[in-house]
Amino acid sequence: MRASFAIAVLSAVVFAAQASATAAEPQVHGTASSRFTGSSTLHDFSGSGPQSTFLVEPSADGAWTATVEVPVAELTTENDSRDRKMREMFHADEHPALRAEFTHIVPDDVRASGRLPFRLTIAGVSRDVVSTVRDWRQTDDRIDFIAELDVSLSAFGLEAPRQFVIVVADTVHVTTEVSLRRE
Repeated sequence: MRASFAIAVLSAVVFAAQASATAAEPQVHGTASSRFTGSSTLHDFSGSGPQSTFLVEPSADGAWTATVEVPVAELTTENDSRDRKMREMFHADEHPALRAEFTHIVPDDVRASGRLPFRLTIAGVSRDVVSTVRDWRQTDDRIDFIAELDVSLSAFGLEAPRQFVIVVADTVHVTTEVSLRRE
């Protein structure tokens, strides 16, 4: 679920690198809105996270980095009982945020491959993941795109929520709409 926010951040990094901004040029600010879908033995479900804002930072070699954190408490499926179980699964008391770290992003590579790699941390467990980037729209000072990722809960040491005979599937699909603007 947090993966989509991570995807958004990585996408922002790509835009910033393509903008070839320097310290004297305007900063690149990004927003990302994520949705997630999953299934269970009873029915499918969906949810969303809060709109995330972030800043893209250039590195000395011209690549870009960014970090995005999303509060677990702000993820919602619009079902209080399911949301409570989701927060328990994420160990929100000990790990209140999901974290996506984008480092050394080379925009031409991402644009050519349609793949955006980043480091995702959920409940204290970090994994390298790759999102798929599509619907890239670019103007002189703005880039919009969609990033998608399937997240395996067990890959992060999480046990899918269950209640009676209802069991949530291990994989959650995350879709993030990203908008990057030079300001």
